[in-house]
Amino acid sequence: MTILPNVGSQLDRSIRAYGLSLGLNSIPIAGMQGSPFACQISTANNVFKKSYPNVTIHSMRSQATPQSNMFDVMIKAEMTIASNPFPKNLELPRVIMDAVIGAWDYALKQVYAGERQYLDTVCQLITAAGNALATTGLAQDQANNYDMANFTLQHMIYTGDTRGEPNEGGASFVEVRNFRCQVQPFTINLT
Repeated sequence: MTILPNVGSQLDRSIRAYGLSLGLNSIPIAGMQGSPFACQISTANNVFKKSYPNVTIHSMRSQATPQSNMFDVMIKAEMTIASNPFPKNLELPRVIMDAVIGAWDYALKQVYAGERQYLDTVCQLITAAGNALATTGLAQDQANNYDMANFTLQHMIYTGDTRGEPNEGGASFVEVRNFRCQVQPFTINLT
């Protein structure tokens, strides 16, 4: 049997793998007690309980053509005031949030060529991180990511930020970075 892969899921997993390969699950803040701070990186379809700070990767609003699949991708960083590890430092959740989103900004927007905002080098790194999911880690992890071997992120365009999105009555900080991603389609033979 031949199937089309869930390209949105592949894109989410590849960006998450790229973030993990850069160590974005541990955010150092110079001179700050408790540093580095653990940062959970999840995809929209993860089943584990959310901890903070958290970065969620969510591919949505796809447009498909025979040549490519275009996705709007949201990188959403959240930090709750209640999860402040040092309650006497009331600014710490914002400081942690600034460091988390700053690290992701650098990781995803580090390559610009004049006015061209296709992040070709970042696309290659995300593709490599995604492809590695099919061949590294425990056997079960490889089996769970069998569909990643031929994944290819062709282009990525930064499309803007969203700040202060409505959230739990002001009890958390939220920052969103938006991208438009083009992924090469392919089929998978399951037999």
